[in-house]
Amino acid sequence: MAEDVVPTDTAEIKVIPPVIFSAYLAGGVVLAWIWGVPALPRVLAHGLGICFLIAAAAVVVSGFMAMKRQGTSAHPRTPTQALVTDGPYRYSRNPLYVSLVALYLALALLINSLWMALLTFALFRTLESKVIEPEERYLEAKFGDLYREYKGKVRRWL
Repeated sequence: MAEDVVPTDTAEIKVIPPVIFSAYLAGGVVLAWIWGVPALPRVLAHGLGICFLIAAAAVVVSGFMAMKRQGTSAHPRTPTQALVTDGPYRYSRNPLYVSLVALYLALALLINSLWMALLTFALFRTLESKVIEPEERYLEAKFGDLYREYKGKVRRWL
C-alpha cells in the first residue's frame, strides 16, 4: 500500500537560521583565532560593533512583537497564520534575518576580525538561498496576490 504524500503548510526549510548563524559564528571565531587580522582600528571596530548590536536587538524585538500582534510564529518550520506587514516589516520583508546578519557583523567587529567580517557576506547569501527564497515561494503560494503586492512594495533586505 502506497503512502499518501500530504503537502505541508510550511516553507520546508531544511536548516533553521540559528543553526546557519551558529555554524558561521563557529567558523568565524576559528578563523579569527588562527589568523587574527583586525578589521578596523580597535576603538572604531568596538564602537561600530556596539551600534550594530543595539540595532539588531531593536529590530529583532520589534519584529517579534509585530509577529505576535498578528498571531503568527517566527519559527520557519511552522505554518504562517498571517502576512505581517507592520512594524519593521514595513521596511524589510525579512527584518529578523537583517537583525541576524547585523548581530553577526556586530560580533565580528567586537572580536575585530577581518575574516569574520568577510564571512558576513557568505552568511547573508546562505540565508537568502536556503531560507528566504523558500519562504518567499511558500508565502506567495499561501497568500497569492496579497504577498505579491507586499513584495512589490517592500524590499527583501533593506
